[in-house]
Amino acid sequence: MLDETAESVPVMMVNSKPEIMSLPTLSIPSLQDAIASDWVAAEFSGLGGSSGDAVLAELAKGPMAGPELLEAILPAGSVLVSDDASVQNMMVVSVRGILHAGSRYRPETQIVLKDSDAVVYVLAAYCMEFEKENPSNDTRFRLERPDSPLARIAKKGASLTVPALQAAVWMHTDSISYWQMNEKFPISKQDWAAGQSVFQIGRAHV
Repeated sequence: MLDETAESVPVMMVNSKPEIMSLPTLSIPSLQDAIASDWVAAEFSGLGGSSGDAVLAELAKGPMAGPELLEAILPAGSVLVSDDASVQNMMVVSVRGILHAGSRYRPETQIVLKDSDAVVYVLAAYCMEFEKENPSNDTRFRLERPDSPLARIAKKGASLTVPALQAAVWMHTDSISYWQMNEKFPISKQDWAAGQSVFQIGRAHV
């Protein structure tokens, strides 16, 4: 079993960011719809961590995409279903950047495909099944639509520490206690309280 104490994989960040013209928000499809319509071809894989910058998304234009710039939105709370039943599914919080130069990524929050070349995005994602194994580098995922309570947790918890947000997710999916989490993923009482507050917000609308 992988080390559960790691908050995220060692992906480095660089500071160059190109300017991109965006289409009106209403014209931008979700990544789920873009994949279903064959506008985007996608492969999702783990990075060996349970929380934080833990998933890669390799995206390219699909057979139904035209020559024009293509944008897609990955909604917070989107679910990544593992191809191995013994490995945890994951919840996506956000797009973090574009991978390049080995373990480095350029910060980017938009999914933009300009031509036929594939682009590899780093995603912030959190495990959803406390009792199962962490994803490994060999884990592959299938993207599904957002879970509504998890979407609220992802949005309200975006500023939390990695342990606090992971706690909020496992509170929702597994009803874990503070002591259970500390056996697997060390967390301070302050972070636990912060995660619990966000979890309550997500649950209040169920």
